[in-house]
Amino acid sequence: MDHPGIDIRENSIILPDGHRTRVLTYKTPLGPTPQVVVLEGFLTHAECDELIQLARNRLSPAEVVSSKTGDAFVSPARVADMVAFDGAEYELTRRIEARIEALTRWPVDRFQDVQIIRYGIGGQYKPHHDCYNPDMPAFQKILEINGQRLATFLMYLNDCPSSGATAFPRLDGLFVCPQKGNALFFRYPPNADGKPDTSCLHAAGPVFEGEKWIATTWLCERQSPTSTPIKF
Repeated sequence: MDHPGIDIRENSIILPDGHRTRVLTYKTPLGPTPQVVVLEGFLTHAECDELIQLARNRLSPAEVVSSKTGDAFVSPARVADMVAFDGAEYELTRRIEARIEALTRWPVDRFQDVQIIRYGIGGQYKPHHDCYNPDMPAFQKILEINGQRLATFLMYLNDCPSSGATAFPRLDGLFVCPQKGNALFFRYPPNADGKPDTSCLHAAGPVFEGEKWIATTWLCERQSPTSTPIKF
């Protein structure tokens, strides 16, 4: 298989550790890309709470990568706090990565570090792509390390009623509301001409009340030469 994907033929999926998740909804065209899948109960509520607890005292302002320099910086386009966990750092993150590997049929050594992200009131991430434009010289170093990002696996760690939805403006206005324990997978591997699929442009809508917590990892073309995935 040349890109990650979820077999949506089975509505209920039992993962290697015995945990069961369910395909809640999906969107997939006739071609290989994109695929968007929402999973119900990918994490237990206790697992969500534990991830938040592990991250809460380690957060720092979230950064983005400059398309001009390739350097990371804090941008008004992404208003959030985050911490990156090495997948092997905790038994919990190892277990979660094993579930993702089995579900997407993509090797865990091609995952980037799991990020735990907190959006407070007003927190948001304006429309953006998770893949990198290969025509921009600033991204060449990143692409040399892990190759292109092929897919995103995002897990909602708490409920965020009436705000904070993940929206896809180029996919018929598709949006996914944060529900504790649910997960969102979407893939965007390169087209035949080597250009990334840009139809998965997406945004994290602003939070109007309370806070929104998510955990995210990205599935890349290849393993990092240092076995330490990039963290952007």
